[in-house]
Amino acid sequence: MGLTRVWRLVGFAILALVFLAGCRSTTANVTTTAVVAGNAVTGAAVFVDARFACTSCHTFEGISDGNTGPILTTIGADVAVRLTDGSYPGAATDVVSYLREAITDPRAFVAPACPAGPCFDRVMPNNFGELLSPEELADLVAFLAAQG
Repeated sequence: MGLTRVWRLVGFAILALVFLAGCRSTTANVTTTAVVAGNAVTGAAVFVDARFACTSCHTFEGISDGNTGPILTTIGADVAVRLTDGSYPGAATDVVSYLREAITDPRAFVAPACPAGPCFDRVMPNNFGELLSPEELADLVAFLAAQG
């Protein structure tokens, strides 16, 4: 990864954090400001880490253009809507718990749309709960929850 791309990613993450510091979601009955023990800036680095290959499957504007998994550029806001519109049948009640579930148990709910068409079950590996350290998972969740 080029140094320019890394600095662009770090700058993006910092801007997202500054923006989020002044924002609160107004989505009814959904907590998007749940306390996360993670660091969104560090989570951006986890997202682009080749060990986890998130960028191979997921599109994230300015970072990656995968088309196998759901687009994650606005995932925080997308999840907030999904939690209130009745399309998500799971147990998560806030964006953070939803993202944790999506990463560690991707078969619990399959997103309805991916860039190439409908998302398919059993495409995302189900061992990220084992591959990611607790800190890496918390950081990645913080980064993704900040998007939207």
